[in-house]
Amino acid sequence: EILKAIQGRQLTPGEISGIPPLPPCQEGPLPHYSQRTIVPLSTDEDENWLSEFLCFVRSDLIEIFRASREDVASRINSKKVAYSQVGIRCRYCAHLAHSERASRSSSFPSSLSRIYQSLTMMIRDHFVRCNA
Repeated sequence: EILKAIQGRQLTPGEISGIPPLPPCQEGPLPHYSQRTIVPLSTDEDENWLSEFLCFVRSDLIEIFRASREDVASRINSKKVAYSQVGIRCRYCAHLAHSERASRSSSFPSSLSRIYQSLTMMIRDHFVRCNA
């Protein structure tokens, strides 16, 4: 029922109970993942529905974040992103300059139903090339 109510529209942090609030947009250099707050994509229910591999990716490789001004500016030639829009990214290379990251290091799914597609594209195109 929750998914039906919010499917197809952008979510705001804290809109669904049980999801921790997102940290504010971070402008300027992003600290290394070991020195910043991480909000993983995983939930307590993942192990009931997903494979062990997808549970690992969602809990240990991906983080949820909000787009900074730099994120918005770096996407001039691709799909537009709004400031503070919620997205997912590789937590290990997020602190690197956009030009130093492997492709598809972050994604801004337009709805909940697009998260899975974004995740599979990151698995296919990013994690095999990420050097972080």
